[in-house]
Amino acid sequence: MKRLYLIVIAVLVLGLTAHAIDLNVYCGQKRFPNSINAALKLLNPEGPNTLTVFGTCNENVLIAGFNRLTLRTTKGATINDASGGTDVTVYIDTSTVALQGLTINGGVVGVNCYNLSVCRFDGNTVQGASVAGIQFGSQSRGAFGANTIQNNGIYGLVLIESCSAFSFGGLVIHQNLASGIYVAESYFSSGWSDTIQQNGGDGITLDNNASLSLNNATITGNAGQGVAVLGHSSAEIGTNNVVTGNGYDGVLLRDLSYVNFSGISNITGNTILDVECQDYFTVVRGVTNIGGGITNCTNASAPQPSGLNRPLTRSR
Repeated sequence: MKRLYLIVIAVLVLGLTAHAIDLNVYCGQKRFPNSINAALKLLNPEGPNTLTVFGTCNENVLIAGFNRLTLRTTKGATINDASGGTDVTVYIDTSTVALQGLTINGGVVGVNCYNLSVCRFDGNTVQGASVAGIQFGSQSRGAFGANTIQNNGIYGLVLIESCSAFSFGGLVIHQNLASGIYVAESYFSSGWSDTIQQNGGDGITLDNNASLSLNNATITGNAGQGVAVLGHSSAEIGTNNVVTGNGYDGVLLRDLSYVNFSGISNITGNTILDVECQDYFTVVRGVTNIGGGITNCTNASAPQPSGLNRPLTRSR
């Protein structure tokens, strides 16, 4: 029986080198393969390949050099960090990967999409990481359907190092300790019905030449700014956005930054100002489109101080 089992596995591996295949992964069970990392070793990296995951996988998954890989579940499956919080739970390197329907718990980062990778997220929940739920780095790209990123130790979603990501609707980012979304030297586009709420810092922070396109988003109840546009960054705030009830400003501009309110939105009811220009070198266009909110950005060359959130002082 053992010899027959080995022959079957050998035939399976030889077949995988010739063409793509779909495999079931039975985490924590006796059936083979019983971990995602074990299943990855059986695949032809050229793809396309699909791993359908069942059960609870206690492992740190490394996906490196795969093309057109789908990691999905049909009955609900969980990937838990097994490093004690010292490693990434799912690390994607130089790969094209779709993650569908998974719950990903813990790690320093829940999912790291890195080194020119392309990552697609649909129907996942990513939570409990000590730094960030999902992070893009080193010129990677991403796309989001309906996902939830929550309860992470600093950020929900991070884009750094010339990355870009697009949301096509239903993305929920909430209850992260600092910013819901942090973007630096990268681009993020929110396309339809995204919700960014109840984060411990800003809803969205743009820093160091970052860019944002925002349409049909709800940004509410964040402890900091709704959207902070800092460090020579820019934002195109289009139609049907609701930015209200945030702990500081609805939209804050600082440090040579630019915002164009190109469509009608509801940016009202924030604690300090609804739109604030916090130094003399910010530029705003279309501020009449914020739905009657309060702003000090009536003259981009000479904004007025807001009171609680005073302009920065600069040393000579």
